[in-house]
Amino acid sequence: MPHVSLNKNVLDVAQIFQTYIVLGGDIERTAFAMNLDKETIRDLANAEHWQDKIADWNELRQGDPHELRIEINRALHYVQAHRLRSILDKLISRLSAMSEEELMSLLTKRGKDSSEFSARPLTDLVKAAETCQLMTQRALGDTAVERPERNGDKGSDVALRVMKAMEAADAAGLNSIEIVRNELGTRPSPAASAN
Repeated sequence: MPHVSLNKNVLDVAQIFQTYIVLGGDIERTAFAMNLDKETIRDLANAEHWQDKIADWNELRQGDPHELRIEINRALHYVQAHRLRSILDKLISRLSAMSEEELMSLLTKRGKDSSEFSARPLTDLVKAAETCQLMTQRALGDTAVERPERNGDKGSDVALRVMKAMEAADAAGLNSIEIVRNELGTRPSPAASAN
């Protein structure tokens, strides 16, 4: 395994720490998983006081250590999916700001003697967004199997509120994501709306 100094510009410290936590603070297994030598992991753990952080994790842990690892894994997956989603959101925002002519030009392949329109990049973008949605749903335990009951609140009701908020945002030239967050964050509780 390669010997690496503690230069944090060379090491992906966050990834190493996440692996260290998931492996319960085991330096040898972390070194093996990250393809680094034990001394680098040990020096990094000492420099960053990871033993204290492991102790904090252990105090917070309730029940089965396997469940804790699942929770940590889900948290890591959610963060990764959120980062991917933010990249896709930038692409979608940029495409949304384009004129019809710019979009047509972007989606048209030009050859020597011909040109061909292809929506393939858009379908790839949709597939990537769908994959991020599935990743976040799994990480949050929001799959169809795991989804909790919502006091009579149907997914279609939420979808309609989101659609209305986005239409209003587009009409007003506002950031639709912020509008949707506000709409979902300030919606009345089922008890309040029943009165």
